[in-house]
Amino acid sequence: MIKDAKAFQTAFKAETDAGDGGGNPNQGIVVGQDFAMGSESSDAMSALLQPQAGLLMLNCHPDFKPPSGYRKEPALVKGCVLTDYYVD
Repeated sequence: MIKDAKAFQTAFKAETDAGDGGGNPNQGIVVGQDFAMGSESSDAMSALLQPQAGLLMLNCHPDFKPPSGYRKEPALVKGCVLTDYYVD
């Protein structure tokens, strides 16, 4: 459960920025209004991002560029977006 979404997103971005710039730019953490979750299963992650689930992925990777047709909305923290695009 997340009490302060902006603080959570800020911490997630700091963790992303602290990395070596590598990693998969098409991954992040699935968020709801007051919770975050993830899975090591790419099938589970894809299922969580289906429109009927109503969840989006928080992505703060600087190289993230979803293909057209996918959602890409501003997050609460500059440099992060909320998206329904995920590739393992």
